[in-house]
Amino acid sequence: MLVLFYKKYYLCSRNHTIVVFSNMRKCNIYIKDIFAGILTENSRDDYEFEYCDDYFYNAALPSIGLSFPKTNKKYQSRYLFPLFANILSEGHNRQMQSALLHIDEKDDFGILMETAQYDTIGALTVKPIKDDISNKI
Repeated sequence: MLVLFYKKYYLCSRNHTIVVFSNMRKCNIYIKDIFAGILTENSRDDYEFEYCDDYFYNAALPSIGLSFPKTNKKYQSRYLFPLFANILSEGHNRQMQSALLHIDEKDDFGILMETAQYDTIGALTVKPIKDDISNKI
């Protein structure tokens, strides 16, 4: 039985084992098709970006943006980082995307994962990391 309780999923089996799944979402970030790191939404007010080791330690590769210098490996924020929020559509286009994709119009991270995979302005692309909860149930 799968139960939603305080924004976490609990899978209860017959032997009373409880496995906890959170509603955390992750996506891979690419710069010019080079894997740069992982963007994570832990909750609606907790975001983090972490460079992958190969990208971070390669001095020839630039930072993904001015607000993400390669002096720190991990960045945290209470809101979706402007670098990612600024590639989202606005106004009527956002309403149309939200309706067609069946995503809440206020869900910046969900819209980012669905619309920034292929054809974005600039070098940044986003590829969702599929959670394997559905495979475990």
